[in-house]
Amino acid sequence: MSDPRTALVRPQKKPVDIDKAFEVLFAYEGFRAKPYKDSKGKWTIGIGHLIGDGSDAAYKKSPFYNKTISKEAATKLAKAELSDRLPKVVSLIGDQIFDMKPDTQYQLIASFYRGGITGSPKTLKLIREGKFKEAGDEFLDNDEYRAAVKSGSGVAGRMNNLAVALKSEAKSKEPSFEEAVEQRITR
Repeated sequence: MSDPRTALVRPQKKPVDIDKAFEVLFAYEGFRAKPYKDSKGKWTIGIGHLIGDGSDAAYKKSPFYNKTISKEAATKLAKAELSDRLPKVVSLIGDQIFDMKPDTQYQLIASFYRGGITGSPKTLKLIREGKFKEAGDEFLDNDEYRAAVKSGSGVAGRMNNLAVALKSEAKSKEPSFEEAVEQRITR
């Protein structure tokens, strides 16, 4: 069994591996030692760590002002943030996250880390209702996605990956032919 410090757990559910979620996040965010402005114009450092509220004022008051961060420190910071944020992911999506495919879990966690999924209450509602295909479609039906596609931003790929994972989740939940027949017979 996974080390409890590297997994989000619920009794009698398969744990969500924080280290694997971090790998997905790192693939999207990469590492930057110096502070930079992200795609939304907010000050960020390390592995997608938002500095305060991302404003110029917050950056100037932060310990990161005109400083660098090591990859090791950035990794530690990002993993701590993931651990802190995972309970919020569960509260937004529900315990059904533990029944999802690992890739869907990791895509949701990475999107939550970036703030993408939280900007779509309708998508979250559809996920909670188990309407994964509709959730995937809804997630991409927004101005941020269209702008990211138009600009060629990597954000579009991230958002698309989550939509694909959600749609894949829908297919895995579809009953087999035999199950569908059985459901019709027992009605």
